[in-house]
Amino acid sequence: MLAAITIAIAVVAAGWWLLGLATHAQDPAKARIDAVRAAMTLGAGLVGMVVLWLTGRKQWLAERTQRHNETDATEKRVTELYTAAAQQLASDKAPVRLAGLYALERLGQTNPIHRQTIVNLLCAYLRMPYTPPEPKAESEASSESVTSAEHLAGQSQQDGAAQPLLLDLAPTLAEAAGLSLDAADQQQQEHQVRLTAQRLLAHHLRPDGHDQSISEYWGGQDGTGLDLDLSGAVLYDWDLEHCRVRRADFTNAHFHFIAAFGGAQFHGITSFDGVQFYDITSFGDVHFYGDAIFGGAQFHGDARFGGVQFHEMAIFDDVHFYGDVGFAKAQFHVIIGLFGVQFHGDAVFDEVWIRLDIENALDPFWLPGWTVRVADPGDGQTGRWGLLVSEEDDPANVEAAASPSDEEERANE
Repeated sequence: MLAAITIAIAVVAAGWWLLGLATHAQDPAKARIDAVRAAMTLGAGLVGMVVLWLTGRKQWLAERTQRHNETDATEKRVTELYTAAAQQLASDKAPVRLAGLYALERLGQTNPIHRQTIVNLLCAYLRMPYTPPEPKAESEASSESVTSAEHLAGQSQQDGAAQPLLLDLAPTLAEAAGLSLDAADQQQQEHQVRLTAQRLLAHHLRPDGHDQSISEYWGGQDGTGLDLDLSGAVLYDWDLEHCRVRRADFTNAHFHFIAAFGGAQFHGITSFDGVQFYDITSFGDVHFYGDAIFGGAQFHGDARFGGVQFHEMAIFDDVHFYGDVGFAKAQFHVIIGLFGVQFHGDAVFDEVWIRLDIENALDPFWLPGWTVRVADPGDGQTGRWGLLVSEEDDPANVEAAASPSDEEERANE
């Protein structure tokens, strides 16, 4: 309506102006006809412009509505798939739970915006109460096999004829059907499901190799990985080597069998408060770019921290190392907390570097028998550094970490 009024006013104004000019022409009658024709042409042009604008706007609105409908349909489909996969994880049949895990993985691979949500669900599944199965000793299994074979052979000889081998297909058929015969079978099935969830997490937090055409790394927008919340989780044969994680919470988690973190990068706060490591633990060449908190953790097996770099605070208060521990070539860039740490086995601190120009860099409760000698790492590190040395190695040459003013006084002496 407004456009029509505007066009009418424009046509009338143009016609009035042109008619005014026509009165001064040599042939006023012809000039008036030309003026009316020009005004009508102008009006037609304006109408055409309005029609084109309205058509374009209608097309734009239609495309916008279509995009919204497609987005809504996609979100609805994603929600349905996510809900279905989550329901599969609640199944009492292990194959169904495995299908739910792989459905979630596929959903995350095709919908990057939902990857953190899917990782959160996988972590929540691993946080569920769980008791890992007791692995049967190899010697025990071998002994049972030999005993069974001897029993069959003896019975065959006793009967005086070869006896047919009877196969018990019940367990195999039950497993194929997703059923379990007893609690032990259920435990073993759940164990496999949880191992699969762990592998999926690690696979998508580990940067791709150069030979992969489609990226399977869920590194987030900045490439630093996603958040992990595995507080209180029971983890078995954990492998996070060379993965990238933004923030990680392993508070009060239990790591059974080997826990491997070698070469990983943690870009946010990482908490291992109260964690129980029951076997070999490897943090070799790990980079902690945020605070690393191990307060109250217990390492029941050997622990390896060789080459680890703590770029922020490293807190080991009240930690117990029941096995051997090695920090060879580790670097502490900020503050070290070692209050109440206890070493029950051998502790190796070869070539451990500590930055000294940070306020309160050294915990007041320092390691007994160890001191810091001012030295240069020689690898382009900025700041003032010290090398951790044993007081028993060469007491005469050991120089405790001192301020620059103290060093000058010693030089003057």
